Parts: sequence; structure tokens; C-alpha cells
Amino acid sequence: MSILKRRYIFRITFCIPVVWFLIALIILKSNYLSKGTSDNQAYQDGIVNEPIVYKNNSINAFNFVRQLRKIGSKFRQIHRERKLVAPHVDEEISGANAPGEMGTAVEIDPNQLKSDQLRKYKEGFKKHSFNEYVSDLIAIDRNLPDVRDPGCQQIEYKIPNITASIVMCFHNEAWSTLLRSLHSITNRTPLHLLKEIILVDDFSDMAQLKKPLDDYIKKLKIVSIIRLKKREGLIRSRLAGAEAVKSDVLIYLDSHIEVTQGWLEPLLDPISRNRTIIVTPIIDSIDDTSFKYVASKLDPVGVGGFDWNLHFSWHSLPERDQKKRKHRLELARSPTMAGGLFAISTSYFYELGTYDAGMEIWGGENLELSFRIWMCGGTLLTAPCSRVGHIFRATSPYKFVPGTNVVQKNAIRLAEVWLDEYKEYFYERFNFKPETYGDVSARKLLRQKLQCKSFKWYLTEVYPELYVPDDAIALGDIESLGQSTCLDVNAEHKNFKKPLGTYPCHDQGGNQFFLLNPAGEIRRDDGCLEYGGGKLDMDKDDKVLIVRCHGQRGNQSWIYNKPTQTSVHFTPKYGNPYDLSKDFSTYNWILLSDEYIMNISSSSERKKLHQFFSELGVSDFIFPINNWTYEQFDSLINIQSVSINKRLFTILQENWMITKETELFLKHLKDSIWIPTIQMSYSYNEQIDQIEINKICKLNQSNNIYIKTKQIQKLFEQHVTYVDVEIDSNSSFANDLGLIEHIALDDVISMLIHWCEKSIFYTSLSHMQNIYNYIYQNMSRNELQDLINTKPIFFVPIDSSVDGKNIIRGRFVSLSEVCWSDSTNLFIKYSSSFKTNSRFIIEPYYTEQKTIFLDTFAISLNPTVEEYINLLVHIASLETTDETVQDAFSIFKILGKWCEQSSQFIEKQDLQNKLSHKSIFPTRDHRWVCLDDNPLISDNDDIAQLFTQINNLPLIDIPSSDSTYYKFI
Repeated sequence: MSILKRRYIFRITFCIPVVWFLIALIILKSNYLSKGTSDNQAYQDGIVNEPIVYKNNSINAFNFVRQLRKIGSKFRQIHRERKLVAPHVDEEISGANAPGEMGTAVEIDPNQLKSDQLRKYKEGFKKHSFNEYVSDLIAIDRNLPDVRDPGCQQIEYKIPNITASIVMCFHNEAWSTLLRSLHSITNRTPLHLLKEIILVDDFSDMAQLKKPLDDYIKKLKIVSIIRLKKREGLIRSRLAGAEAVKSDVLIYLDSHIEVTQGWLEPLLDPISRNRTIIVTPIIDSIDDTSFKYVASKLDPVGVGGFDWNLHFSWHSLPERDQKKRKHRLELARSPTMAGGLFAISTSYFYELGTYDAGMEIWGGENLELSFRIWMCGGTLLTAPCSRVGHIFRATSPYKFVPGTNVVQKNAIRLAEVWLDEYKEYFYERFNFKPETYGDVSARKLLRQKLQCKSFKWYLTEVYPELYVPDDAIALGDIESLGQSTCLDVNAEHKNFKKPLGTYPCHDQGGNQFFLLNPAGEIRRDDGCLEYGGGKLDMDKDDKVLIVRCHGQRGNQSWIYNKPTQTSVHFTPKYGNPYDLSKDFSTYNWILLSDEYIMNISSSSERKKLHQFFSELGVSDFIFPINNWTYEQFDSLINIQSVSINKRLFTILQENWMITKETELFLKHLKDSIWIPTIQMSYSYNEQIDQIEINKICKLNQSNNIYIKTKQIQKLFEQHVTYVDVEIDSNSSFANDLGLIEHIALDDVISMLIHWCEKSIFYTSLSHMQNIYNYIYQNMSRNELQDLINTKPIFFVPIDSSVDGKNIIRGRFVSLSEVCWSDSTNLFIKYSSSFKTNSRFIIEPYYTEQKTIFLDTFAISLNPTVEEYINLLVHIASLETTDETVQDAFSIFKILGKWCEQSSQFIEKQDLQNKLSHKSIFPTRDHRWVCLDDNPLISDNDDIAQLFTQINNLPLIDIPSSDSTYYKFI
């Protein structure tokens, strides 16, 4: 057959199936179109016949094209099966006059709504704390104006090859608001810069946020979703999202936002040049009722701050920072961030320690991260050319754990880790309960690891504008004794120039907390009480207002007089050389005359009291309490402030010989919980493979408290509770209290036995070396033998890699569980995987104490043959490598020496019987074989060549001509 005919037949054969396939497809398409005629006609009546107005401008042209695309997509999708659980959102809303278009307000009068509409209107506010009803009226991809400064549009960003991932967490978010957040990103973000959008569903229970959302985001392609199996809160939800990020930059956005044109580039550009820079956008406001987009002003740009309630607040960029900027669009330094929207290098986020996972739900995490960024080497900036709108809600719609103030708990964790001594200014404002915030040892260890600066540095270099209440001469509530009501005001900036109110006193601080400073200002943070001046000027208010402090005294200067006599505050301002208000900032000290002193009838007691205060440089004296010091002492220690009690301890110590009271008062000192102490606790974090050190500072009774002498620190290190005050050796105060200054042999033995009872013990090898030297020098040989034979006193590390001075984890074992050395070093090498009853090798840890361990403690010199055999079997269970083969031969040599030295045939025969069935011999072809496999020694290559053709013949290469190997093999 000719080539031409063959080609013709092939084409006919190939084309026939194709033609039949096309015919079938046409028939199916015809059925599909006829089936959908009525639906399509209905759609055309409702949508297609709408007038499409085209004007010669880019926005309307865009809307025209968008309408045409939607019409086409509607025809393609009209007959898809719909199981719609999600609320209906009209995706076809468009046009310049559509509700909310270009960020305009949608005003709804609830009084004009029908009953079902009004119900939906109210339910939206109840569920979300914003107007969901209006949100549903607005297109999910509405247009927004370009609110950037015109200069921003002229900036060209040369961003290298980096990409960003957006993590957006939500819990029961409104459907249309969530979709609008997503579409604003996909419509206004360059796709080459955006790798992915990761939604994190924090255990939502709304049906529309389940499968309907899964189905919807499939259309968006770059959007994925992570669903948490229980309610975790914003903080841990964000951590879950971060774990899935695959790009260079991590961007957190809230789920009720709208980004604007050009929002991403200003965030990525500085990070691409310096990975330690964290950038926030300008956060514009989307009205929670009308959804109007309200652009923030840039003159000056707003930056983050905070107050001593540890609440975030907005401030204008300080003048000192304005002067440093080259132009108004340059990035601005921000002491803190709001926390909902920011960009950070993914690797740097993890290097900084991500979020504090011990924080609950939300609140405080933004300040914690802000402090950590600045104090640990990073920089927090705001980009004026990046604009993102955000719905600010007046209240939170979410449910919290009953009886738990999660925001306060989070703030306490923040204060304990980052505020240093300044945390007292926070604790003064509420009834601080130290047991309510959980364990922060890991976060303190992180701060130590990152070598972060002090909070004092932060206040000096980053946020010097913050008022620090270190000059307060009185603080607390301002109470009307006649009515038991207190002044009460919210001192946030939005409440400035509003009059004060009163409320029943609650002793919880908060809105009833004020302080008085030497300038006569009664203030909270940067808000001062000011008299409106209405009685002198009819045009002014006659009430007391809360306004911004101006520092010019005038109507913001107040004088405090007691009802019965003029009080003189105990400070240098009033001529008193000693400033008790500085040492005890939470107590208002005043001078009184003799007549107010009760229950001190004895002239000697009165003289003693005068002498005490004369030592302080006070000519008159203070009425401390009834019955001398008891009430005053208790009033101070009941504050439960470690810093105050340190100062109290120092004052009593310095004046103890002068003020030394009766045995009754000394007993009161011993029985009271007031002595500042410090103790270390240790734990092992498996996730980061590190020992975490937690410094516990608290107040204790005087029993079992140690003084940091050289002897005690050498023998007990950080395993006891120390007094956290410098002890004056010339004062008997510490000794009279019963603080422990010296320890004896019995104390050391008791402590050692106590340590031995722990399953895991954390200490340093140098510490244990000190212990062994001490008991060797101070115990008789018989006493030592009794101790060693009855107690597991030998400390061995759990980890193979240790340092003599660093804290390590280990456990105590008995005499039968240790031996001195192993010439192969294999027991230590395989200690992590070889879990048997073999003994611990201790020579590497106590090399300089060999005589003590071998002669006095009488421990075994080497492991037994049985232990070497067990180790050999373990090595042979591993992969055959050059290293494992070499290690096996090292044990062969040990066993060979034993065979060489042993004269007992029975012992050798017993060894052979134990090993004959063990696959412990490495072959040339990388197998482990046993004696029953009849292996051959192949040390002669010429002879070995004769056997190369025999399959699976076990040939063993001996590493040298050392006859010791042959003694064993």
C-alpha cells in the first residue's frame, strides 16, 4: 500500500470519533440551553435590560466592563445547583450611584423600615456591633476613592523578588463584610507581590461560614482557610495562621477592613531593605453605622502610644520626630501599634518570638509586641502612603470566659516580662492579684536570649512624651466621706473637656484612680482635672473638667486640706528632708502633732519614737499607727508590693538598733508575709529544646529564707529561697528575724537527700562538684559509705552535651548504676538512643575528683562485659555505616582483651553462646550477620577475590592486624 493511501486511511480513522464527539456535545448544549430558557429570560428581564450608562471616564468604563463580565458569568452559573445557607448578598450591585460606592455613607432611618427589615437591622448590630444591614446593601467589591496624598502616587517602589502572605482571622464575622475585605485585597493588590490569603476560622458557629464559605473562596484561588477545632482567640488564631505562611513577609489584617489603591507596596518596601522593620498602614475609619470611608489626616500623622492602664491610644507624631523627617510622606516612628494591621518579615517574626501564646483571646498583644520590637533591636514605623480602612466597633460582640478579665490578665503578663520596675505604676491602678496571669518564665527567657534593652531605655529613647508618675505624693480615689461616692471619669482623649461625674466607690482603681503631684495637678496619664472657671466668668463652665495637662498650673493646680487641720505632706517640698512618699509612693504620709498619737502612754516609748524620726531628720514626728507600728506596718505590707517592702526592709534594718521593739512586735514581723524573696525554678521546653529559667520574686514569712553568703551560694546555689534585699552585716535585724546565714553538714546532707528524691533535677556540674568535695571533707569514711549505699547521690546529666557551669538537667542514681570510665566513649555517644540498664559513665563530668570517686566512693572502674555486649547489639540494630562499623570494632577490641585476659574456658564459651545468634558482625556488603551465618574474615584481598562470585557470602573486613580482634572473633 502506498504511503499516500495509508495517510488518507489514518486521517479518516482519526476524524470519525472526533466528529461524533462534537455532535454529542452540540446535542447536550442544546438541551442545556432549552432547559434554562425561562431562568435566563428572568435574569435578562431583571439585569440585562438595565440601562448601562457609559461616560468618558475611567471609573464608569470600569463599571461598564464589570457589568458585562457579570452578565456573562451569570449565564454560565444560573443552572448550578444551589444549597445556599449563607445570607443573600447581591453581587451585582454596581454603578456610581450604588449604595456606598466610592466610600459614601449609606444612611438608613430605622423608623422607615418594615418590621422584618427592622428585625434584621437590629440583629446585625447585636451579632456584630456594626450595621450588617447596611453592609449587605453595599457591593462586596465596591469602589473606593484614592485617599492617598497626591505625592504617594508619584513614588516608584523598586521592591525585589519578595512576596507577602496575608493572614486574616475571624470568628462569626458578617458574611458581606468578610467578602468585602477579601475582594478589596484581590482587586487592589499586585498579584506578583501577593502569594496567598490565609483565612483562620476561630471556631465560628454561623452556618454560612462553613461550606458556603469554602465554596466561595474556591473562586478566589489564592485564598485558603484553616479551621480551628476550638475557640482559641485572636492571638492563638494568628499563630495558627503564621505556621501556614510560605512567603517572605507576613501581613496581619482584621476581617472587617477595606484596603485602598497602592496599599501594599509602602509596607513591603522598607522590609525588603531591612528585615527588622515592622510597618503599619495609616488606619482610616469605616463608620460602623453608615459604612462611610473616612480618611485620616496626615498633618501630622497619627502614631500609637499607651497609658499606664496599658491601653493603646492614638497620638500625633511628636514635634521632635517631625523635625527628623525629610518630607511629610516619610515613614514615621511609632512607639506602639494598634495591632490589627501590620507587616513583618516572616523569619523576623519567629526570631522575635511571635506572640505570647499564654495570652487569652485578644488584648495587650499589640503593646507586648510593640515593646518587644523596640527593646529587642527592631523598629516600628507607620507608612503614610499605605491606607487601609477599618470598622472600629464601640463594643466587642464576642463572648469571653465567665469570671475572667482576659484583657487584664494579658496586661499583667506584659507588665511582668517587659515593664521592669515601672510595672508598679500599672499595678497601682487596680487590685493586682499575682496568681492570675500564669507562667511567664518562657517569655522572660526569650527576653534574655534576645538581649533586649530595659523599659527605662524605651521610655527615654522611644516614648519620652509619656508621663511617668514617679513624682506622685498621693494616689488613689477621691472620696466624698459624706456620701461614700468617688470622682469617676474616663480619661481617654475622646472624653477631654467633659465634666467629671461621681459613682459609688468600688476600690478597683480604673476610672476612680487619680494621683496628686508636687505641681498640684490631679491627673491620670496626660489628663488633668481643671476648674472651668464659671463662677468668675459667666461664659465658662462652672464644673470640673478632664482636659489635657498643660503644666502651667492655674486652673489645674489643687491644694488638699484635711477637714480638722492643715496637713503637711511628708516631702522635701514642705521642708522635710526625708521623702517617704518617694520610698512608699502608694501611701500618703502626713505630719501630725503629739495629740493625735494614741496608745503610746509610756514616756520611754514616746522617746523612742521621737528618736526614730529624728534619725530621719524630722523635727516633728509622724503618727504611724495605733500601738506603735502594727497598723502602719500592716497597711504597707497589705499593698503586696515587692519594691515597697524592699524599701521597708532596708529602713527597718538601718534603724533596727534604735527602733528595736518588744518581742511581741518581732514575733509580728516573723509571722507576717512581707519579706521580699527571690528563687529560681527550672523547666524543660521540649519544643525549643531548652531549659527555661523562671525568677520568682514574692513576699514570704521569715522561715526558711537564706542570706546570700558565699558558703550558702556555693553549696545550695539557686535551689533555696533568698532574701532579695542587701543585708547589712552591722545590723542584727536579719538574724533577729531568723534568716539563715550559716549552714552545717546536716543541712547539706538533708538538702542533698531532698534533691535525690526528684525525678529530674536542674543544676550545674560545678555545683555538684562542690557538694561532693564538701561531704568528702566533712564526713568520715563510714558515714560516706552508709550514705552512698542507701541513697542515690550520684548526679548524671540526661543530655550528652553539657557545660560545667551552665544549668543542665539530670537525675540522681545509685552506686550500682555508675562506673568511672569507658575507653570507647560509646556509652555517652549512644546515651540518647540506648535505653537499657547499663551504667552511667561519670568520668567526663567529674574528672578532677577521680580519687574521691574511685577510692572513697568505691565506684566501678569500667562497664561490665554484659553491658558492652548489650551496647554492641544496639549498634548492630542501626544502619550499617562507616561510623557504626568502626564503633562495633571498638567493642570487639574490648571483648577481645577480656578474652585474652580470661583464663576460664567456661567464661569464653558462655560469651560465644550469648553472641552466636546475634547479628553483630558487619560485612563488606553492608549487612549485619551472626556466627550462624558462617561469616569469613576477608583481611586477605587476594583470597577474598575467590569468593566474590558467591552471592550473599558474608565477608568481614578486620580494620588492622591487631590480634586482639581475632581473640574475640
